[in-house]
Amino acid sequence: MSTLATMRARVADELHWGGGPSEIPARLIDAEIVAAIRHYESDRMRWNETRESVLATTVSGTRYYTFSASWLRFDVLKIIDKGTYIPLKLKTWEEIEGTDLDVTGSNGTPVDYAVHSNVIRPYPVPDAAYTLLASGIRRLADPSADADTNGWLTQGEELIRSRAKAAIRLNLLNDDKAHAEAVGLPV
Repeated sequence: MSTLATMRARVADELHWGGGPSEIPARLIDAEIVAAIRHYESDRMRWNETRESVLATTVSGTRYYTFSASWLRFDVLKIIDKGTYIPLKLKTWEEIEGTDLDVTGSNGTPVDYAVHSNVIRPYPVPDAAYTLLASGIRRLADPSADADTNGWLTQGEELIRSRAKAAIRLNLLNDDKAHAEAVGLPV
């Protein structure tokens, strides 16, 4: 299992710094590791996918539901109604707003939803308590302490380590060979 400290040491060693990780401040290596994670985090990977996670329980008459900023993308939203899974159809916020204005007292079992910022609006407005399930891509907690680990540092370790090393070569070491490789010039 790889931790932030393990990845930091490998990055430093693979860049062939004579004194190892102590020659470049750990905070700079850590920042490039986190930047590499940020670069790939919205791509689907085994370790950042979530299936049928409880997002909220609706309340009769409540239009808006805030969700965690750790959600990067929803693939599917469903409600559970009397033991039956009902997939909701994604609409634009404007479509739901327009429909809601046209129909007075539009409460019922939701069939549509819209997302704006970190808010979900099911439509029609729920008339009961429904469990809202989400499947999609979630942001994993950033590693900050030496012992921290997550899927990016274990299953995605080679990907993140490689991108962090490339960024350090380009941005911190001003490596001419790395610049040539980045723009596709013969080295």
